[in-house]
Amino acid sequence: MRTVESFADDLRTRYEGCLWRGRANYCAAYLFLVVAVCSSAVATLSVALDLWPRAVNAVLAAVPGAMYLVNRQFRFEQRSKWWFEKFYVIEGLYRGLVRENRDEAEISKELTLQSKTLAGRWPGFGEAPKTK
Repeated sequence: MRTVESFADDLRTRYEGCLWRGRANYCAAYLFLVVAVCSSAVATLSVALDLWPRAVNAVLAAVPGAMYLVNRQFRFEQRSKWWFEKFYVIEGLYRGLVRENRDEAEISKELTLQSKTLAGRWPGFGEAPKTK
């Protein structure tokens, strides 16, 4: 049977999760960028020095475009910023509860409001077409 966490523990768990996800998305954004640049450089050198067969060079030449599409589609950098924003909101609420002795009900209402606001700005897989 799982024990019920205190509200403060729940907030701490939430903001730690946001921090982890923010860092993971940040690292993913730059990992895909580094892979794209490195594969482009390797493909260029391979063609210039005639190191590998044409099929390998073709695959290496396609990697930067694929990495760009993955990064653009999954929007890792925007998601990282979103997760860090959520982290700061929840961490602030946690400090308000633990350090400033604010009321749990007040903090809970603010968390609900902030969560709804942030959910509306979640960077999904692409922008929906705008209608006039």
